[in-house]
Amino acid sequence: MGRKAKHRSGVHDRPRKLPYALHAANSSAPEGTLQGRMGLIDNPTFFKTCISVMQKLAEKYLVRSCAVRAQPGVRWEKFINKLITAIPSMEDYEDVWPAKAYVAFWHHNYGTKIRSSVGRAKCGDTAQAPSISSVGPAVPAPSTAQPLPSSSQSESHTAIVSPTVSSANKPRTINDLQPVLLFLRSLPQPLEHLLPALFRLGVRDLEALHGLARMPHRREWMDRVIGHKLMPLQWKHLQDGLDALELTLAHQRS
Repeated sequence: MGRKAKHRSGVHDRPRKLPYALHAANSSAPEGTLQGRMGLIDNPTFFKTCISVMQKLAEKYLVRSCAVRAQPGVRWEKFINKLITAIPSMEDYEDVWPAKAYVAFWHHNYGTKIRSSVGRAKCGDTAQAPSISSVGPAVPAPSTAQPLPSSSQSESHTAIVSPTVSSANKPRTINDLQPVLLFLRSLPQPLEHLLPALFRLGVRDLEALHGLARMPHRREWMDRVIGHKLMPLQWKHLQDGLDALELTLAHQRS
């Protein structure tokens, strides 16, 4: 991710600590904001343009649930190259550091919103999330992700908007969670530690798991509510497993 600046002056040097605040007008210490560090306090219009371009390019090329250092290399290079094409003066900054400062803010702000949302959901959910040990005896994990057996109830349902809709009023037992745990353990990288998080989202039995697999815009929804808990490889394994399950369910209905 390293890149040397073409032209260097004091304002273009990478600061020892990247700024967390963006706009000078909103800060009691404007010189320490990204706008101040970039030397753009007297040019707010151009700074707003920089922020707008970085936001659009980040949304297009980067993974918001990943910190700067965890961004996939190819995506980061595309982001930086497109940014320099749109704003050539960005290359004057050592290692294009304003881009890193903005993406760090963009990622942190996303994580804060998600954690706040999840926290509110916990307060409103009277059901206690289970621990892995409370689900029962360990279920042997297949060597690769396998389709789960369907139930007569799940086959009768069509695609749903939320995985909790079709089974919201159904009484729960610990045994209901076994198919969810089996699915998580069957992935190439077992992700059984996600069981409590899925429980809080409403994925508490086989029917809800099937509903999640068939859910429209599943990836976008899950990225918002659980993406920050996963590394990119874990995210891929989970989504590939749900895609395989969705395909199996589609074949069963046809």
